Amino acid sequence: MVRGAVLTGDYGGSPARKYWMYLAISEYFENVRPLDDFVQILINFGETLDDKAKVTLPLRGAYSRTRRSILRLSWDHDTWEDLDRTKDPYLLVLPKPLSSFKPAEDQFIIMRFPEAISRPTQYVEVLDEIASEIKSGRDIFEWKNRSRKDKGVPQRLLEAIEAKPGAFGFSIDLKKLLTG
Repeated sequence: MVRGAVLTGDYGGSPARKYWMYLAISEYFENVRPLDDFVQILINFGETLDDKAKVTLPLRGAYSRTRRSILRLSWDHDTWEDLDRTKDPYLLVLPKPLSSFKPAEDQFIIMRFPEAISRPTQYVEVLDEIASEIKSGRDIFEWKNRSRKDKGVPQRLLEAIEAKPGAFGFSIDLKKLLTG
């Protein structure tokens, strides 16, 4: 677990858990109060997932520590540089805890939230769709492999997926998702 973080959902080692999610926020946003609304939305999102996922959110004062924990992983150069440079909050979704995750071997999703401060409530609907996918047992790591015509995944989610360098990762462009 990342030091200086709060967890949502079931705290035990549930065999039903398929996802570990880590919110990374730039240290530039440390103690920025408008971000509190967005963080609360993610806390609520995590609580809806029950034992299917654990969402780890940095406590105020630990934003840089959480980001450094993520950046210390052995990312390929392009992904590391992208994660290091971004100022947008993002949620890193993994199939296992961060401590045992290997970017070159494991799947991952990066969900960016470019308007988390100015318009945090716009993400509620898409987070609800993602929660529905997870709670119904669908594998969200398979989204990148699905056809744009696949009826099992909300179309707008499929259209917002962008492959990341390497074989296992992809990101979801939430701004594109929301603006169409």
